[in-house]
Amino acid sequence: MAPLELSALSGLLPQLGASFLLSLPSDQLLEVLSQPGLHTYSPAQAFKMLSKISKDTNLTMEKLCRLKPLHSGLSPAVLRDLQWAEISEAVHCQCWRTLLTELKPGHRAMLYNAMQEALHRDTKNTTLQLNCLLPFVPLRELMQTMSAEIILRSIGVYRDIDWSPHQTQFLFSKIHEFLNITSKSVRDLGHIAGGMSCDFLKLWTNDTDFVELLQFVSELPGGIRPALVRNVSHKNLCFHENAFFPCTNKFRYATSENVS
Repeated sequence: MAPLELSALSGLLPQLGASFLLSLPSDQLLEVLSQPGLHTYSPAQAFKMLSKISKDTNLTMEKLCRLKPLHSGLSPAVLRDLQWAEISEAVHCQCWRTLLTELKPGHRAMLYNAMQEALHRDTKNTTLQLNCLLPFVPLRELMQTMSAEIILRSIGVYRDIDWSPHQTQFLFSKIHEFLNITSKSVRDLGHIAGGMSCDFLKLWTNDTDFVELLQFVSELPGGIRPALVRNVSHKNLCFHENAFFPCTNKFRYATSENVS
């Protein structure tokens, strides 16, 4: 079947069903299911089609990312056969982040483990691991491998990573144990600053830069944590829509609604 004919059939695929697609050669199956906007197949159907493609073609990470309708059919066997020969940050980093964000926890764990194995085989790509995989490293594993020295040695990379809230709290606490962080130097920590503790924030309540510090934290990815908002005591500031403002009646009311 010609590519144009396959493209014309894309809107009919839900009606044609998986049995029709399984009758196609694997290269054509890969082509038609890589088109954007297709509906997602059931895990059983996706498993059959993904297994067929993996067996008959050189399935790469880049191709797998485009096969969104089949992601529910991921299996250890498919991941073992995945081609990782050209791991490239420029090509794959966004792809990996998208997959790890969208997949269900079981599939995410399988893919993360496969990625780790591939990266361990290719020691040239340690920076790729930092940029792409660290936000998905389980907190327990991060706590076992990260020290303040390691964090600070790579702070130029770590400060711009979109960590989870629990990760930022751990990283900030490790740095704070090692360094005397001030209301000014905390900005050098970038996204990690979002993990500052309530006790740290209280230290600067009467500082002249306190309002700027709050504004900086509220503008970080994910905004300011509710626990920090509840612990801010400043008579001239109110919290509204993830930012601090000079208090008016409107913002006082919004604050009492949002953080109660």
